[in-house]
Amino acid sequence: MGVVKRSVSLDERVAAQIEVAAREDGTSFSGWLSAAVEEQLLLRDGRRAMAEWEAEHPIPSEVRDWARAELDKAFGDRSEPT
Repeated sequence: MGVVKRSVSLDERVAAQIEVAAREDGTSFSGWLSAAVEEQLLLRDGRRAMAEWEAEHPIPSEVRDWARAELDKAFGDRSEPT
């Protein structure tokens, strides 16, 4: 696997949190950041695939409302920013 070196700017708080997480996970700052980006790209691809599927097969609003209520019960109401 080839490696490309990039320079990125991060909020100091975020960089500090990455340092801690990388140390706890036994990896480097770059390794941890690369893994996090890979995960975000995978999630992005999944969201796009779901949007394409749902465009052809819409989820009924009553099913969507039920699912949202179940998620709110399990994880708390996240409809309003905290």
